Amino acid sequence: MKKLILLALVLGSSICSFAQNVNSAQLLKRYRYSATEAFKANNFGLALDYAKKVDSLQPNQQDIKFIIGVSYLHSSTKTLALDPLLFAKSKKYKPRELDFHLAKAFHYSNQFDSAIKYLNSQLTKIDTTATGSFDDLELFENIKLKKDQCVFGKQMVHDSLNVEIVNLGPGINTKYSEYVPIVTADEKLMYFTSRRHTHLNRHLDIDTKPFENIYVSTFENNKWQAPKELGAPLNGGDHDACIGISPDGQKLFVYRSKSARATAGSIYSTYLDGENWTKLKKLGSNVNSRRGWESSVCLTPNGKRLYFSSDREGGLGGHDIYYSELGSDGEWGPAVNVGAPINTADNEDAPFMHFDGTTMFYSSDGHKTIGGYDIFSSSYLADSSKWSNPINLGYPINTADDDVYFVYSADGSKGYFSSHRKEGMGEKDIYYVKRPNADPNMIVMAGHILDHETNQPIYATITVTNLETKNVIGVFNTNKLTGRYVLALNFDVNHSIEIEADGYVFNSENVNISKKIFKLQHNQDFTLDKVKKVETPTSTTDVAPSIQNFGSNSSQNFTLEKVKAGAKVTLNNIFFEFDKYTLKTESTVELDNLYEMLLNNPSWSIEISGHTDSIGTDEYNLWLSKARSLTVVNYLIEKGINPKSLVAVGYGESKPVATNSTEEGRTQNRRTDMTIKEIDHSEVHGKKFHKLKLDDVLEKTTEEMYAGYKLKMKVHFMMNDGEILTEYSHKQLDHVVEVLKHNHKYKVKLLGYVDCVKGEYNNEKLYNLRIRTVLNYLIENGISHSRILSQEFVPYTTPKVDDLSKADIKKRKVEFLLTE
Repeated sequence: MKKLILLALVLGSSICSFAQNVNSAQLLKRYRYSATEAFKANNFGLALDYAKKVDSLQPNQQDIKFIIGVSYLHSSTKTLALDPLLFAKSKKYKPRELDFHLAKAFHYSNQFDSAIKYLNSQLTKIDTTATGSFDDLELFENIKLKKDQCVFGKQMVHDSLNVEIVNLGPGINTKYSEYVPIVTADEKLMYFTSRRHTHLNRHLDIDTKPFENIYVSTFENNKWQAPKELGAPLNGGDHDACIGISPDGQKLFVYRSKSARATAGSIYSTYLDGENWTKLKKLGSNVNSRRGWESSVCLTPNGKRLYFSSDREGGLGGHDIYYSELGSDGEWGPAVNVGAPINTADNEDAPFMHFDGTTMFYSSDGHKTIGGYDIFSSSYLADSSKWSNPINLGYPINTADDDVYFVYSADGSKGYFSSHRKEGMGEKDIYYVKRPNADPNMIVMAGHILDHETNQPIYATITVTNLETKNVIGVFNTNKLTGRYVLALNFDVNHSIEIEADGYVFNSENVNISKKIFKLQHNQDFTLDKVKKVETPTSTTDVAPSIQNFGSNSSQNFTLEKVKAGAKVTLNNIFFEFDKYTLKTESTVELDNLYEMLLNNPSWSIEISGHTDSIGTDEYNLWLSKARSLTVVNYLIEKGINPKSLVAVGYGESKPVATNSTEEGRTQNRRTDMTIKEIDHSEVHGKKFHKLKLDDVLEKTTEEMYAGYKLKMKVHFMMNDGEILTEYSHKQLDHVVEVLKHNHKYKVKLLGYVDCVKGEYNNEKLYNLRIRTVLNYLIENGISHSRILSQEFVPYTTPKVDDLSKADIKKRKVEFLLTE
């Protein structure tokens, strides 16, 4: 490296000192000498500069054209090598490896048949036998590799993808290199690296190009706007390149190095504090190794794992992809090699973990490629804890040149990448690949988190969890200045969205977006901000409400209430079995979050209240809502929350928050709320507490002859019949079974009744038949006969006159008395 720097300084200073005092012949001689010496020293950037100067003064010199062509093969504009090399060939210039260089030039131009022709020609000019020189044998291996790549390239071109490759245009690209596009989930911001000249970037590196700087562009009015150079602290006097961003756009990863040719750079991170990025912080030694080169990085949506590339010792080949887990101390843990099938004996680089949390895109020259680095994808198979076999993304995304740093949009409609192509504007341009009629993979939510009273923005953390698997899908932060958030969600997944902020009561939302309905409603117009929830069940009190419709705009705002007495939040991710008070397993995520909140706030005394819609009787709705609230309370008690800080209340249908005349309104009314009743610092949690008794579910009888608690469930019979139950009564019996199964210490006593009219009056036989019908039902549904008692028949003594003349189904019944 020092020799190359010295050569550049000597050559550069020589030209500057002689340029003004020599004639054109002398200047030409000096340029030719400089180009030749730089070429011999493998300083192809310097050789190209001086060779082009020679060509401008004395065009069409075959040796100079050869230097220009070979130097282009070592640049980022490899396709420009073809014309000068063909010229040298036409002039019978015969350096030993001219045909091999020509083959590479045709290869990089995706002219595979011509490339194979010159590879075969080169084979005739070298000794491939066992007695051949080391250079010949090495060249032979390179020719075989290139031929394999050309054959594979022909296949890929034949099976070309139906995609459109679009240059982002002069608003983004220049005659210099632009690369490593980093796009946020909502595709509103794009960060990228450029080596363009600016007033802030006057220094040139050894390759005679400006140092790297980081730029940002916003997407407005359906196009990317003119980029802005980010300035300090992201850009300084060194090479500064953006290499990764968190899904919420609030954390950026930067590679900083002293030289484009040096491998002593390191990875840093910075956070967006409102409008300003914080000072760069170097990642720890588990990521930035002492002897290795780490050049790329990506973060998983849940923020817990960092993938990065490194050529440290102990890998499978050159650069491998590793990962590091975030420790409880906030530092990244030991590096773990991802292993096969992703890593090979060659090089893997530029990992990008998609917003779905399972799909990785990365570049490799070790797998089967068209040439150089190709972009591959692999999916993490959670069931087996393995990665799927990598898939080459194909042509025209991949070409014979190096294809790296591919970023796939959250909805799957497009990918962003950098490449040098004939139609480009400079060395490397930023392109996007557009999939026509793309089937959406995910949906993006965006909006603001606001104070419920003041409507001011809040800095909050949003945790998205898959309620079925209990896995955290992503952790997102809002912008500290604006409160804006961005998050990506999968279709047809029941999501819990928990929003937390210091000094505020958390907000709980439930989102389940039907891909089928979304596609039908938006007619394949897959904008990133239109969302429709999956159909909700139509039962009376079956599930907590969900977000119904995100509408056609891009903003979905949520509010948080400050911690104070009276603050209320709806627990939208608590679900019960249909028409029962049995919790569904999906509820544990919300319940455990609620437990953690109470554990961290022992001063809170809260009310858990159940609510129903208006379907069903007032009595039944009141009972079911109270039973459900008590179920939630007892879950918290079992976890260690002091029952003194908990109150279970059932309001039935008495406190609607929406109309009961529509299913959407009824869904919102079927809910479980949490309200802070008072803040008392004397409460203590974490001990073993006894669950609350059934008093809040049971109705204490006023009849002195019965000792115990009478269930509110009652069953009724048809007139003069002891075997035919009403349809409503079957549901009531199911509730009795549930109570007995969940409370084994109780027995049940059956209390029968007959009407006071006609053949029902004091009919002991009918009374016993009704008792036996209910007893048999309980036994058939798993209740032991030993737990069932029955009250003996007691005749009416002095019935009322009205009772004797008017039939009443309410008197043709069996009730249930619980005793210990």
